[in-house]
Amino acid sequence: MAYVGNDFDSIDPGEQDIFAIDFSQRLSAGETLQSGGVWTCDIIFGTDDSPGAHLIGGASLSGGVTSQMVGAMLQNCKYRLTATVTTSTGRTLQAYSHVQCLPYK
Repeated sequence: MAYVGNDFDSIDPGEQDIFAIDFSQRLSAGETLQSGGVWTCDIIFGTDDSPGAHLIGGASLSGGVTSQMVGAMLQNCKYRLTATVTTSTGRTLQAYSHVQCLPYK
């Protein structure tokens, strides 16, 4: 599974935002993504018994980019958001990044 190279911007508790992962550079000539894919949310720091509950609705697709609405994350927790997509050639690709939920400033 590939790390996208940088973490997402932090999110405030109670906030909702759309996060996106771009697979364009990993696609061969003529290869496309078949759908927005499947996203997962896992806790990597802090305490959250239901990290998957922060995924809102289904994933979306625009070209080689998949996106997912995420919200209601818990303060002082850090999460790993992973996208899994299938390409027109049958390949399954995964990539992830992290997002931290920080207190309101």
